[in-house]
Amino acid sequence: MRAKHVIPILVIVVFIAFFLFFSTPSASHTDQPHVIINDHVITVELVSTFEEKQKGLMYRESLDKDAGMLFLYDDEQALVYWMKNTLIPLDMIFLSADQTIIHIAENVPPCEPLESNDCPGYGPTEEGQYVLEVNGGYAEAHDIEVGDQVEFQFDVEEEN
Repeated sequence: MRAKHVIPILVIVVFIAFFLFFSTPSASHTDQPHVIINDHVITVELVSTFEEKQKGLMYRESLDKDAGMLFLYDDEQALVYWMKNTLIPLDMIFLSADQTIIHIAENVPPCEPLESNDCPGYGPTEEGQYVLEVNGGYAEAHDIEVGDQVEFQFDVEEEN
């Protein structure tokens, strides 16, 4: 092959490689469950068993910036959460069965003392089916409000 033919071929190969690299969704949004609220993507740990729900984010010293824990219930019910043994402030976002935000407990501080059974409870006055816990202040920083719709990017049926 002549040199004048090699350069255009190299340019095409580089262009194709560049296009494929930047057009492929990142693994963090395709391999892990996530939710979307107002165009904000939150990678979530899914919690569905009784034991997982009891532990939740207890004893965690940090939570990634755009990460959270999503608690899944089989149907709508009264939901009350507390901060026993939780080390970081959280926003608790309560959702209805149709994934609409029905209540937000914002910037909930850890319960003191940590081992106390007298921690206050947080929750909506109406029944909900899902609870999303994220870092304290997340809802305010991202203009998340009651009535906003949450899009799940995983199969709910497979997780329950």
